[in-house]
Amino acid sequence: MTGNPLQDIVFQMQDLLDAVVPLLITLALLFFIWGVAKFVTAKEAEEKEKARDIMIYGAIGLFVIVSIWGIVAMLQVFTNVDTNAVPDLPFVPTR
Repeated sequence: MTGNPLQDIVFQMQDLLDAVVPLLITLALLFFIWGVAKFVTAKEAEEKEKARDIMIYGAIGLFVIVSIWGIVAMLQVFTNVDTNAVPDLPFVPTR
């Protein structure tokens, strides 16, 4: 805790996002693998089509998550943002 409530909120959000992004990537990958398993075991054309759609949605989800993650990392490098720096956020002074 830094003593600044706004900074504390920002740090908590960062911690939450650091935990959620790998979880989302894992879920999207599992969704894709589930689609592959359904496709391999499908016997009818309609089942294969549904499984193919699941694989496509999983691949799109992975692409979007990893792309946004990469774009943010590139922006940090291009703008020379120090990811370990403590942001200087406004606060209400106390007495």
